[in-house]
Amino acid sequence: MAGICGSWTSGSSCPTWAPCSGSTSSWARRRRCAAVSSERSRALPRSVGAPTAAADTRDPAGRRVVCGESRLTPLRAPGRSPAFKGARGRTPSFFVFLLLAPLTVSSLLGCGVHGPSSDDIERSRRELELAAALHEEQNIPGAIGHLREALELDPENAEAHVLLGIIQFQRANHPSAEEHTRRGVELLVEHGRRGATLAEARNVLGLVLIAREEYDEAAEVLEASALDEMNTAPHLAWGNLGLARLEAGRAPEAVEALETAVRMQPRFCVGWYRLGRAHFAANDLQLAEEALVRAIEADEACADAPQLQGAWRLRGEVRARLGRRADALADLERCVALGADTEEGQRCQRLLDRTPPPPPNPSPAAPPDTAADTAPRTNDAEAQP
Repeated sequence: MAGICGSWTSGSSCPTWAPCSGSTSSWARRRRCAAVSSERSRALPRSVGAPTAAADTRDPAGRRVVCGESRLTPLRAPGRSPAFKGARGRTPSFFVFLLLAPLTVSSLLGCGVHGPSSDDIERSRRELELAAALHEEQNIPGAIGHLREALELDPENAEAHVLLGIIQFQRANHPSAEEHTRRGVELLVEHGRRGATLAEARNVLGLVLIAREEYDEAAEVLEASALDEMNTAPHLAWGNLGLARLEAGRAPEAVEALETAVRMQPRFCVGWYRLGRAHFAANDLQLAEEALVRAIEADEACADAPQLQGAWRLRGEVRARLGRRADALADLERCVALGADTEEGQRCQRLLDRTPPPPPNPSPAAPPDTAADTAPRTNDAEAQP
């Protein structure tokens, strides 16, 4: 089954998923049912029973155990062996049960549950690759269709669960997003997949839990992702951990996590924005402004990024409280320019509407009329005829 690589940008909160071509997961190799039964049968004495194509076996309850295309012969205790004879020359039933139990349990575990074949696993992997490509092309319905086909072929395709969870999260279908991302994480853990894929899957699950306001569990999941040595982008997990703590009202702990995030990646604009929010919540206005300046200027792409529209709005509010009215108005106007119809744009416009206009500058005093002083004086008596 192909792994999935997460491609992250400095300002994103979700990865862009693309299949790692050519990678094969060791956990995805399923043991064929007939091979398992054959190996277990060879481990038993030949006199107890051997696999054939035509015979079958029954468990202690009398149910027939079938393994793929082959069946196991009924187990017969050796009638002539002194070790198995009772007082009357018959084999004690509890000895028979002891012989039957290990093979029966193994048969039920290995053969009674029919997992996907190797062909199904390979087809599921190809469906996942198609879904990832369609997701990249923003063909969401097509991606969902191929992911559902992948999971029908192999219900334990962990990456398919995670990618479907991401798509549902982007569609704001949070219950379905949690279901699939949580299942993906569980499967990765069950199969020992403790690499970068697990760290990224936990990061996504943490974001989904934040959206569902499950902040304590989100923090637990995100901390595991952030501390995972195999995480190729730990600053993202630290940033989301800070967000979970911030939404839970734990601003000092949020500051700690977010400072770690931006220290790991100084160009992490979203991390700087969240750090500004945390300082603002703690009423540290000067530190909040410094972080918000970095949120807008840490990377060239951040100043015009729609997802950082809130940074302009918050910096305007901070500067207004600091008494820097002109700078605050400029930030709010920039916020509106990035999108007047968005939620943040509308908030900025309301702040602008409530801001009173500046008082008019007093007009300068009129200069004294000096015309009379400079005009030549005339003698009224001389002026008369």
